[in-house]
Amino acid sequence: MKGLFFNASLPRSGGTLLQNVLAQNNNIYVSSASILLDFMSTAKDNFTFMMQYVHPDEANVTKEAFLEFNRVGMQAYAKAFTGKDYYLDKHFAWMHYYSFLEQIFIDEQPRIIIMVRDLRDIVCSFEENFRRDPLKHNMHVNWNTFDNTSLDKRINKWLSSSPLGTSLEQLKDVISFKHNVLFVRYEDFCKNPLQEISRIYNYLEIPFYLHDFTNVEQVTIYNDIVHFANHDIDKDVQLKPSRAVDILGEEMCQQIYNQYKWYFKTFNYATN
Repeated sequence: MKGLFFNASLPRSGGTLLQNVLAQNNNIYVSSASILLDFMSTAKDNFTFMMQYVHPDEANVTKEAFLEFNRVGMQAYAKAFTGKDYYLDKHFAWMHYYSFLEQIFIDEQPRIIIMVRDLRDIVCSFEENFRRDPLKHNMHVNWNTFDNTSLDKRINKWLSSSPLGTSLEQLKDVISFKHNVLFVRYEDFCKNPLQEISRIYNYLEIPFYLHDFTNVEQVTIYNDIVHFANHDIDKDVQLKPSRAVDILGEEMCQQIYNQYKWYFKTFNYATN
């Protein structure tokens, strides 16, 4: 395998769309919701805990052995799924493990793509999916404790808990540490997909492939039976008008902007 890459796009920001666009390239395998990171994070936690029992003279060797374990293990994991040249693994939390990946990929920088989107539209997408199927509401709303029983409560919950809240917290560190990740605005990708896909290929340093942005077949499969998330994509890559004000209201949209000015400033999103 020539390359193992990572998609750490924010929830509801086009990460699934990107996976399926890149899947048109016969040399790239794209994952759906991957558990590779969960394997690695569990191993890392166990390693950190067990190092207290390792003899000091063996600490450096043990550390290198653990990193090699991850190098070989990640390659083996990807090869179990595909014989293609490149593997693109999708998980929200990859951005948090950038420094860990730097130690694993000692001879090259990890390549992590992070798609972002106007935060008001991200929250709007959460709310729209929540309203779309009332049979799934009971797992989010609890009238006994009044959890998520109103729009403002749901917005605050999504912005402060997993997966969106967690991703936003991790994103702050990525920005502060100036990690070598590639940010792609969902809006830019939909308006000018050829330009943005070219940026992605340049960042990954792999041969360019001419994609068909008018006929994107969905190859990634997600289990949306329980959760209210919807991972279906449109075949035609195009930007639809924002529904944030219609769904959330002007007051809540302004509140989101005021609370996350760092996000809107970093990615150049206007106040309205």
